[in-house]
Amino acid sequence: MTKITYNNFHDQLASFFEQWPAGVCKEKPNSKISFKSSDLNIFFQQLNSVINTTLHSALSFNPWEISGLKHNETRNSAILSWLLTPNGSHGFNKTPLLTLLNLLGSSSQYDFPSDFKKFCHVDNEVNLNGNIANRADIQIRADNFFLLIEVKINAKEQEQQISRYCEEAEKAAHGLPWAIIYLTPDGRKPTSNCDKYSDAHILCLSWKSLSISLSAALQPYYQQLFTEQPHSPMRQFAALSTFLFIEQMQNF
Repeated sequence: MTKITYNNFHDQLASFFEQWPAGVCKEKPNSKISFKSSDLNIFFQQLNSVINTTLHSALSFNPWEISGLKHNETRNSAILSWLLTPNGSHGFNKTPLLTLLNLLGSSSQYDFPSDFKKFCHVDNEVNLNGNIANRADIQIRADNFFLLIEVKINAKEQEQQISRYCEEAEKAAHGLPWAIIYLTPDGRKPTSNCDKYSDAHILCLSWKSLSISLSAALQPYYQQLFTEQPHSPMRQFAALSTFLFIEQMQNF
C-alpha cells in the first residue's frame, strides 16, 4: 500500500474529514490514522477561539439596525470618524487608522506617513477654511500629515468638489504630506478636474475594500476579547458593534 504524505497538518486533517465516517470506519475498519498531539492541541485551541467569538456574535443584536443607520451618509460618516479616532471607545486603539494609512501609503506615488508621531485629531463635518460650501465629511489632522475623507454612498459628487478639497487641503497642510480619500461604493474616480494634483494626492477607495482591510487587521484583537479572562462585557459589545459596522460597509 502506498503511504500518503502530507505537506502540513491542515492537509492531513482535511483528508481525514473527507473520508469520515465512511472511508475511515467502514471501508477501512483496520486502518490507523495518527496525528501529533501537539498539532491537535493547537488546532482545537484555535477552533475554541472561533467558536466562542461566533457564539457571542450570534447572541447579540445589531445596534446599527435599531439606530436606523442604513445608507445615511452623514450618520455613517460619523461612525467611520469614531472608528478612525485613536484611543476611541471602540477599543481597537489606532489600528483602524493605521490600516487606512497603510492603504493610502501602498497606493500613493509618494511617501505618505504610516503613523502619526505626537498627536492626531479626527473631526467630523468640517467647514474647510470656514466655508460651508466646502464641508468635508472627515478631517484628520496629525503632527506629520493632513487627510480628508469624502464619503459617498448614494449622493453624487458636487461640482468640482474633490478639486476644491484638494486646494483647501494643500493650504491646510502647511507643507506637510496631504491627501484626499474618495470613499464610494465602487471606488470610482471623481468627476472633478484634478490634473493639477495628479493621482498622488487622491485615493479612490471602495467601502468593500476598506471593510476587508479593517476586518483582517482587527480580527485577531476581536477574537482575543472573547477568549481572555476576565471577560469585559463593555469592551466586547464595543468590538462587536465595530465589526457589525465593518460588515455593513460591504452593503453600500
